[in-house]
Amino acid sequence: MSASSEPASESSESSANAAEGMRWKGFTLKLLAAAALIYFLYRMGYLDPEKLKRPLEQPGTIALALVIAAVAISMSGLRWWLLLRLEGIHIGLGRSVWLTWIGHFFNMVFPGAVMGDGVKMFYIGQAVPERRAEAWTTVLADRVIGLTALVALSIGASLLNLDFMLSREELRWVLAVMVALLVGALIGGVILATGFGSEWAWLQEQLKRIPKHESLARAYRVLRRLGRNPLGVGATLVFSFSAHCMNVFNAYLLGCAASDDRTLAFLNYCTLFPIAMFSNAVAFTPGGLGVGEGVLGKLFAWSGAPAELGTTVMLWWRMLFYVLALVGAACYLSYRRDPLPQGRSLDAEPAAAPREAG
Repeated sequence: MSASSEPASESSESSANAAEGMRWKGFTLKLLAAAALIYFLYRMGYLDPEKLKRPLEQPGTIALALVIAAVAISMSGLRWWLLLRLEGIHIGLGRSVWLTWIGHFFNMVFPGAVMGDGVKMFYIGQAVPERRAEAWTTVLADRVIGLTALVALSIGASLLNLDFMLSREELRWVLAVMVALLVGALIGGVILATGFGSEWAWLQEQLKRIPKHESLARAYRVLRRLGRNPLGVGATLVFSFSAHCMNVFNAYLLGCAASDDRTLAFLNYCTLFPIAMFSNAVAFTPGGLGVGEGVLGKLFAWSGAPAELGTTVMLWWRMLFYVLALVGAACYLSYRRDPLPQGRSLDAEPAAAPREAG
């Protein structure tokens, strides 16, 4: 029996190594794609080395932007912690912020801006294995709430700057897509709050045919409980909105540092920068590198500002978050050595049973 199990073990190890190799090859290819995009932007005149160096002449501005960015990341941890508490999972604010910083590290290093969510789901599942599905659902709800607040900020600024948004067909399409996303999020919230369709027998029968439907049913119950707590969800939206406003203000600071040209007012940044941030979330390169720069450069050009200024702003904003990703990397290494860390202030309360909100 031991002889037959050894080949199976070796085969499993070989498959795991092959999968790991494929992941690294894919990551390398995507990193090369990001480098190619940056080079393309430079060749097209969207990247001006002189503008890129100018913020270095204002170290005070860079330091302020770093502090603001760190606060914005930590506020995301506060938002997630509140969602966990609404579900009755008391892991402690310290751990929530700690895992958020770890997620930030993976968001910036690996393709797209949702890799960190998977890491957070893995670790929160380890922390509360008896309520893993519920904890995972709060991560997804946190992502949706963050994107909803981002879209709402951009739409609000667009309505105050409507002439510009209607001046080009591309911008009209962007505005239409953002409005559709916001309306879809609102409709989804209403459905969850009211439980519309949850009692339909035929729907229940269809859902039972889906693999792992029990886990999906538990996740749906979590969303229902959150939907019936509008004050709590509203508070998380306020945190999200505040964090996004900090990011926009950072972009404005970097734009002012990179150029004396005040072609774009702060309102323009509120309209354009969230669109570029959203493009990072769906990009195929690590952290959206190269994609967000091209998008913001084009948006600046359409606004009458130099395209290279938009590219510079996004690159500097990204560099700040890469610097802060080092903090996330330190949190990750520390968490691997001591997963709680237990015995310290990061966690003090056990996970509670789910609460049915009225």
